[in-house]
Amino acid sequence: AGYPAASLDYLATELLGQDKDHEGNALTLSLSEPAHYYGPVLATMLEQARGRLEGQANVTARYHLGDLTDSDTWRHSGADLTLALWLLQFIHPAQRQQLLTLARQRSAPNGAILIAAKTRQTDPRWQEIADAALIDYKAAAGVGAEEITAKARSLRGVLIPDTAGEVTAQLTRAGWHAPTVV
Repeated sequence: AGYPAASLDYLATELLGQDKDHEGNALTLSLSEPAHYYGPVLATMLEQARGRLEGQANVTARYHLGDLTDSDTWRHSGADLTLALWLLQFIHPAQRQQLLTLARQRSAPNGAILIAAKTRQTDPRWQEIADAALIDYKAAAGVGAEEITAKARSLRGVLIPDTAGEVTAQLTRAGWHAPTVV
């Protein structure tokens, strides 16, 4: 609440009607198949997504509730694009590799994955600078100090980011080709 949507959040925001506080979403798209949405969300959120897509030309989507790390949850194959928006940092670190491997297995041979994720700096000094910059950004966007503190407190022990290098290594092990961090 109160955070402006960044460009990578746009799709999740438009589909789900949620801001960055919504965690744990994956969307897979195929040029020849309907989009499949997976996420640990409430049924009412899926209804919101359906309502936002209803009546859109050339859009067909299927929605699934389930555990993303369970291969039985994944009901599609041949995805041309998989989006993992603000997801990885909320998946238990021991399950991230399995999730990325499942996504690769359900992708088209030339399929791609786009990940928006909070990452951790390898140098604690740079991490401190990044944390301070985020607080300054939120404050400049009109988010109050109490809300910033409450959000940080609620994410302790829940949001566990990897470094960009760790994410790249996980993608490579999962079979994704030429991962690039931007």
